[in-house]
Amino acid sequence: MRRTIAIVFTALVSNLLTACAPPALNATNSATVWLRTTSGPAQLVDMYVDGQLVARSMFPYTTTFQGMPMTLGDHGFTVVPAGRALGTADLMSKTLNVSGASRNLVMVFSDGKFDEDRFKMELKSYRRDP
Repeated sequence: MRRTIAIVFTALVSNLLTACAPPALNATNSATVWLRTTSGPAQLVDMYVDGQLVARSMFPYTTTFQGMPMTLGDHGFTVVPAGRALGTADLMSKTLNVSGASRNLVMVFSDGKFDEDRFKMELKSYRRDP
């Protein structure tokens, strides 16, 4: 009896976890995003995506080594001075739309121009060389 209950419980938990799991990323529902900073005045920065630290102590004018597979849709990107907690000294925070399945995108954090904002953030599409 106990063994039957254990098997049924295990099957229920397994089905529940499968039903709650996020969809697998594939070429039709995701894009690959690299992070890049081209801001000298910002100095070392940490980058967060959707509240999660994804790049630590990035030097100015660098790009992450690996792209992040991301689901299509809106994502929150935040840049803070290296070592600072999210929400305490944000340099910039912006929601950007990751669109275009199977595309390669670079989120670029850079200096603003002249009288514009101090910093700017945008997603740029690029094509890899063959």
